[in-house]
Amino acid sequence: VSTTAAGYGGLLLAGSAGFLRLLRRDLAEAGLDAFIARSLAWGYPLLTLGMTLGAVWGWTAWGRYWSWSVKEVLALITWGLFTLVLHTRRLQGWRGRPHAVVLTLGLFAVLVTLLGAEALARGLGVGMEYVF
Repeated sequence: VSTTAAGYGGLLLAGSAGFLRLLRRDLAEAGLDAFIARSLAWGYPLLTLGMTLGAVWGWTAWGRYWSWSVKEVLALITWGLFTLVLHTRRLQGWRGRPHAVVLTLGLFAVLVTLLGAEALARGLGVGMEYVF
């Protein structure tokens, strides 16, 4: 859980910087790009490690790696969006605004995963044992 939380922290910072880039075009791009790169450099691997360790723990606790719970699916969506961020950040057509849009989508995914999973599970009629 600590590893995943630290990973979400890094991705939250990277996504926030992307959102800031969308709002303010006058910011120094080089400094913001370096900040995003550093945040991704520790956030993404920690989230990946946390999800992997969670799967191993799930196997030992429940006998299955994946249970398709709301929290797991939201984490996978978040991980997928930041995988897209990493793969497109150096591509010519994705620099600047398109990259900032994907980062902002990643920020939204992190916030929904961290803050909205409980409400979403309740709305779907799923018990909380499947959320956390």
